[in-house]
Amino acid sequence: MRDDVDNVAQTAFKTSLIFGASGAGKTDFCASFPKVAMLGSAREGGLETVKWMDRARWYDRAAKPLLYPVSSIGAAALGARGGC
Repeated sequence: MRDDVDNVAQTAFKTSLIFGASGAGKTDFCASFPKVAMLGSAREGGLETVKWMDRARWYDRAAKPLLYPVSSIGAAALGARGGC
């Protein structure tokens, strides 16, 4: 575990929106963040990318990014409020 994220209570929570063309590297970029949770389309392959990524590209090789496929914007909003 990396020292800078060992104590989650002292780590600031950040929300980011990353967008771009298909194949631009959005998923790869996001998976390199510490303690990341990713919401992604259930119809696209971005979240599948994480399963096959080289763990050396992750921020912490032992901490797999949390993946949450969503089927619609409404489902993503429910998840953000703890409804999923």
